Amino acid sequence: MKFGIIGAGMIGHFHAKAITAMAGGTLHSVFDLRQEAADKLAGEYGGKAYSDMAEFMADDELEIVTVGTPSAL
Repeated sequence: MKFGIIGAGMIGHFHAKAITAMAGGTLHSVFDLRQEAADKLAGEYGGKAYSDMAEFMADDELEIVTVGTPSAL
């Protein structure tokens, strides 16, 4: 399963760890409004980094998305 994460902050890192530990799970992509944060998370766990939501969602290989943003958002 190819996962994408929305939000490259603290919760995004927990999601990335869980995804990469999962049998059959791979981190395919990361979206964050801050390109440098997306680059960092994708660099640590693999995958593509995006700061444009339309481009992130248009990726035909992306299968599952997790949202790792603060609950107030």
